[in-house]
Amino acid sequence: MGRRRSSGALALALTVLGSLMLSLGALAQQGSSARALTNCTVSDAALDGEEQAFLGLINEYRASNGLGSLAVSTALNRASAWMSRDMGVNAYFSHTDSLGRSPSTRAMNCDYPSGAGENIAGGTAWNSAQSVFDGWKASPGHNTNMLTGSYRVIGIGRVNVAGSPYGWYWTTDFGTVDDSGNPPPTNTPTNTPTAAATSPATNTPTPFATATPTTAGSTSTPFA
Repeated sequence: MGRRRSSGALALALTVLGSLMLSLGALAQQGSSARALTNCTVSDAALDGEEQAFLGLINEYRASNGLGSLAVSTALNRASAWMSRDMGVNAYFSHTDSLGRSPSTRAMNCDYPSGAGENIAGGTAWNSAQSVFDGWKASPGHNTNMLTGSYRVIGIGRVNVAGSPYGWYWTTDFGTVDDSGNPPPTNTPTNTPTAAATSPATNTPTPFATATPTTAGSTSTPFA
């Protein structure tokens, strides 16, 4: 989805939904009802090769932890792709998008029937499925999102925006309502070793942001 851009900058953030809200101190605001496909136009919501690889990685990981696989939601794919491109085009990094929407409001605008949890990442060192998976796995909050048993579907959006602050942007949106119309893929549980997050260029700080949709912007602290 575009050309690579040389940069060492990296970022990660998450929003959680449901029972995780209290344990992680983050909110995924449900938002008000919205019309389908409101401000949610994308050129292609299908999974590319790396996005498909990420789906395999997260489902293998969930299976190894005794959890069900995630099916692909077309609506959440649309929301994820829209969000990744919006962050790059408008040069920001936050769960609150350029239209002021939380992940849940955005998901419903993209025709998903309920709210959504979300992980986001940015940086050329995390342009691949394996690298961003390892980064989220090594971060407790993001890892919890990936291992939430109540989630049934996922949307995955990986976009490159030339000239943007981070180059590559990833968004994964998670939902508890299965709107995929298909059974989730079946995986055989395997023992997956824990991998450390991919490091940025030497002496380049990696910001970690936990966004609360009820507060504009995000708070950032160094993340190693």
